[in-house]
Amino acid sequence: MMRYPLLCLGLILASAWSWAAENEKNAPLSEPGIVLSFDDSGNLPLWAEQIELFQKYGARATFFVTNPAELSDAEAAALRKLADSGMAIGVHGVHHVASVDYVNEYGVEAFLDDEVRPALETLRNVYGLNPTSFAYPYSQGDARTDAALKTLFRHVRTGYSSGKPLAESDPFFIPLGKVDQVFTIGAWSCDMATQKVVEHQVYPALERIKERSEIIVFLAHTISPEGKKYFIKPDILEMIIQKCSELGLNFYTFDDLPSRWPEQN
Repeated sequence: MMRYPLLCLGLILASAWSWAAENEKNAPLSEPGIVLSFDDSGNLPLWAEQIELFQKYGARATFFVTNPAELSDAEAAALRKLADSGMAIGVHGVHHVASVDYVNEYGVEAFLDDEVRPALETLRNVYGLNPTSFAYPYSQGDARTDAALKTLFRHVRTGYSSGKPLAESDPFFIPLGKVDQVFTIGAWSCDMATQKVVEHQVYPALERIKERSEIIVFLAHTISPEGKKYFIKPDILEMIIQKCSELGLNFYTFDDLPSRWPEQN
């Protein structure tokens, strides 16, 4: 005789949970801050070596993983360590293909079936993670890929270039109240940054977001004292993180960013 009241209670609780989850997804950010992001699974062990650096300043970051079904034991252990330390994990595809080129040749559904869903499902089912963001390999995306990814993710990350000083390049900056309206977020690359670049480009940008209540996204690849092209030195990364702490800026991950998506079919 009690099953109907219990059913009603269950529906009420489920509705309340759904409302809370949706409300959290769309909760606006309250403080200016940065989103640090890093790409490519081969860098996982080196990323994990820097956890103490992040923790020293209470910093968090988003790490975009490629082909998680084929991680080595060392890479898988590093992924778990990063996730356990409070870092966010995002999707960077299966084979690191240029998305637009792939769609042009095979179509949007093939892109999702071959390059996106398998990576997303592995991170969910094997590693118990729930990625909310996707980073375009080579920063290559278009309206077709954006529309398709809106059914699966809250945000996607791409890259921008600008001939202006970073602090004057408006597309890199998003006002706090408009973050949920921006699906495709452009990031500024810190790869190969020097002390001079940090002082003359990054520091003014950080001061801008502090003054104007904005966020900015940075991207890099390997965190290492040396490399060929796509890397940032730990001491340079620490300069950026330390300046953020001095300015009282927040460290956000892509999981923290409010969003109107995904648009489920």
